[in-house]
Amino acid sequence: MAITRLNHAVLYVRDIARTKKFYSEVLGLEAMVEDASGRYLFMRAPGSHNHHDIAFFAVGDGAGQSTAGRSTVGMYHVAWEVPTLEALEEMRQRLAAAGALIGASDHGVNKSLYSLDPDGLEFEVMWLVPEEHWGDKAHRAIIDPLDIVERRTVAVEVRERLIEAIRTGELPPNSPLPAERVLCEQFNVARTSVREAIQGLATAGYIERRGNRAFIVGEPVGVGIDSRKATVRNLFEVRRVIEPAMAGMVALRAPLDVRQKIAEVAMREASGIDEFRSIDREFHHLIAMACDNPVLADVYSKAMASLFASEEFASLLYSADNQHEVSGIVASSSGAHVD
Repeated sequence: MAITRLNHAVLYVRDIARTKKFYSEVLGLEAMVEDASGRYLFMRAPGSHNHHDIAFFAVGDGAGQSTAGRSTVGMYHVAWEVPTLEALEEMRQRLAAAGALIGASDHGVNKSLYSLDPDGLEFEVMWLVPEEHWGDKAHRAIIDPLDIVERRTVAVEVRERLIEAIRTGELPPNSPLPAERVLCEQFNVARTSVREAIQGLATAGYIERRGNRAFIVGEPVGVGIDSRKATVRNLFEVRRVIEPAMAGMVALRAPLDVRQKIAEVAMREASGIDEFRSIDREFHHLIAMACDNPVLADVYSKAMASLFASEEFASLLYSADNQHEVSGIVASSSGAHVD
């Protein structure tokens, strides 16, 4: 009798309560069996006909980070499937809000998001392209940028156009912001992009909620011409505070093979912005995992996830106005990593 399918995965984690909170609130899994003393937990995806799709066993907060794929063999990640592209976009927003998102790729036959759970264990959320659209991609290993970046860029464009309307008085202070449906028709974009743009306006202080409506406040005092740069600057300041200390810990605590792996990644040369982002993400993830401080690694991973998932960061990188500066960053990236 042949094996029919993979039934479930089992992971070791530090704390069952923390794991349950993340997987239920972010991924929407439901608990099927839970030990009252916090030793184990069995969960399944909504609508699953399986008894459980994943199980967790606690090993305590003193457990170190997994070194699978760096200095030991082991599992790379598990992959969760969503039914539609719209569901994948919704999951991207939830993962980004949780500080868990670390990457996104288009593999031709599937489109994938990559994230870390509270213990730094990687997982994938993917949408499977209908088989009739696979073509020759079915037999190729493809890693392309996910068009989710285009969605972020669209949201930023909508937001910037609304900001311009606020600055010119087309949308005066105390006037209601047009409804989402109206903005979708005006800019010819999906509602997801409009909602992201509105959230960006609220975060920057251009609008405020009054009941169920959003009203124009006006241009916040001190906001520069490009508010995207302020957000990215703040995220990079967090990195500059944390990274030197982590690098020192790695130098003192990480075994030789791990340090050699970090050095090897640091010396890679990127041929373009997408490859640079991939190398930069891998380099800093290795640093976080090798510092041997789970709390610091968790804080740092969330800061990095916020940067890599930031629509402001993506829009600045891919803006035609910034390509000269971006090319300079890519060209010097190896030296910066080594330093």
